[in-house]
Amino acid sequence: MNKSMIALAVLAGFAGVASAQSSVTLSGSIDAGLRRQDNVTSMTGAGSSRNNLTFAGTEDLGGGNSAFFALNHRFNVQNGTQNGQNSVVGTTPTPAPAPATVVTTQTVDAASQFYRQLWVGLKNNSVGDLRLGRMLFPVQELNGNYDVFGTDTVGSTHTGGLKANLRTNSAGYLRSASFGGLQIHAALGRKDGGGTQGGVQTSSPTAGQALILSNTVAPAGAAAVFATGPVSVALAWDRSGADLKTTALYGSYDLGVAKLFAQYEKTDVNLVGGDDKRFSVSAGIPVGALSKVKVGYLRIDDSTKVGKQSKLGAGFDFGLSKRTTVYTDMAKLSGEEGLTTVNKKTRFDIGINHKF
Repeated sequence: MNKSMIALAVLAGFAGVASAQSSVTLSGSIDAGLRRQDNVTSMTGAGSSRNNLTFAGTEDLGGGNSAFFALNHRFNVQNGTQNGQNSVVGTTPTPAPAPATVVTTQTVDAASQFYRQLWVGLKNNSVGDLRLGRMLFPVQELNGNYDVFGTDTVGSTHTGGLKANLRTNSAGYLRSASFGGLQIHAALGRKDGGGTQGGVQTSSPTAGQALILSNTVAPAGAAAVFATGPVSVALAWDRSGADLKTTALYGSYDLGVAKLFAQYEKTDVNLVGGDDKRFSVSAGIPVGALSKVKVGYLRIDDSTKVGKQSKLGAGFDFGLSKRTTVYTDMAKLSGEEGLTTVNKKTRFDIGINHKF
């Protein structure tokens, strides 16, 4: 009897060690509310990233080494469908004022179960980690950290990184460990691996439109991030599969009474000439322990597509707990080109976000 008890205790001890060395977590977010935008009121989430489900896990391999994985799925809260199918209709440039000629082909990226990101990797605590799979590249990986709205809600003043790589298939992403607050990022994809869109559509207000295929070059990206105390600064570079290059500078500073954010992005578009420059500033002002006021300003100067535009955003997050927030936001757009009278009407949303 005593021997049986001892054997059970030993087995229980090994089971405890095994569970401590390996873990799998389920997390995500559900967001629903009402949005008024472009004269249309709908029930939807505040942003595509706010309705998601993530499976993640790590295994301790010993000696400061570990293996890890992540599977991230997005869905539409209003009807339960998966969020992720994209299509691009190509056009060829024509001299102004003639209309652009529509190409008959269409590139479609079929929605996948794990649309947003999917990877497996290895990590060494002293060196860094390597991820392999489908993932955001450095510009897109980092820029959401420097917008008080987190790229979500109608109020967002996120610069967007729209011509940078979004989710890149068949890719590798290397992140160094932090050395005195400095971390280096580098990413590379396959030339024929494609991104989400399969193509990038650009247009000039005067020169028609053009479709740039996404398999022109191998997607690549790099970044340097310095974070210490209340300060965070990131310099990032991206070359999309369409050979569109984006340079970005981001920063934030936590004053205690408010946290300040800034973003700057510049993309050169050689096919149609010109460039796309975007700049934003935003701030979050805490109200108690769980709530905050959000304000921001975005400026776009895109000579290849939308011309000059600006946006003012404001909102309030009322925290019911650390995981549940009721929010409301509004925004106003203005610009010389690319906006209709309907687009310029005040936008508004109100909703509930729950993280788990």
